[in-house]
Amino acid sequence: MIFTTLRVTETVFAFALVVLLVIILKKKNIVFSNDLKSYSKLMTTAILPAVIFSQLSLNPVNGHQFVLVLIMFIAGASCMIIAWTAGKLMRLRSETLGTLIITSSFGSSALIGYPLIQFAFPNNPVAISDAILISELGVGIPIFTLCPIIASYYGSGSSGLKAMAVTFLNYLK
Repeated sequence: MIFTTLRVTETVFAFALVVLLVIILKKKNIVFSNDLKSYSKLMTTAILPAVIFSQLSLNPVNGHQFVLVLIMFIAGASCMIIAWTAGKLMRLRSETLGTLIITSSFGSSALIGYPLIQFAFPNNPVAISDAILISELGVGIPIFTLCPIIASYYGSGSSGLKAMAVTFLNYLK
């Protein structure tokens, strides 16, 4: 148990150090607020995909893993429907309902989850490969596609099928 705590602590500590480094660089006027968007974009479009694909390249992907991804997606979508139903029954305002739907559905625990999986399944590269695929495809894609559409639709205060279609089409542009 102590090794699990140690790995999780190391991961959280490393992440905290990166955040602290950015704060220090901002205070020393080495990095400016407008630079942070570039660093964030670099992380999400270059570094993170490289890390993910390097992990996946160690193990061939097979069909059963996509079944796991589909199960995760269906579970998240089901949570969205349940949250929408509960929110409608509680007569929540549009913005609150959208927030409930998003927070009740897809969430990623990759930062802490990967070290736990590596500890729970030592020397089992298939387990980490499964975790990466489930996290990135079954959770990550819906977070970055469905959730912004929901936030835009419910945040606008619009209602109806036509407004939903307009929101979806605007997202695709």
